[in-house]
Amino acid sequence: MQLATLSYIFSCLINGNDAYPIEDAQIINNDQEWLKSNQTYTFYNTQFLIFSVIWNLQKRYLYA
Repeated sequence: MQLATLSYIFSCLINGNDAYPIEDAQIINNDQEWLKSNQTYTFYNTQFLIFSVIWNLQKRYLYA
């Protein structure tokens, strides 16, 4: 996941996109830390994690 985060940051920098890659990476990493500390619920929360990341990106880029 760290590789995916780095590639996302670099793609934003290369494309000149005025995205917020550092803040997006922090959101993703915070969700990952929560999942690590709650192993019992990892399976059930993976779908919610994907949904929440997509929802946050949509709010930021589509509704801005």
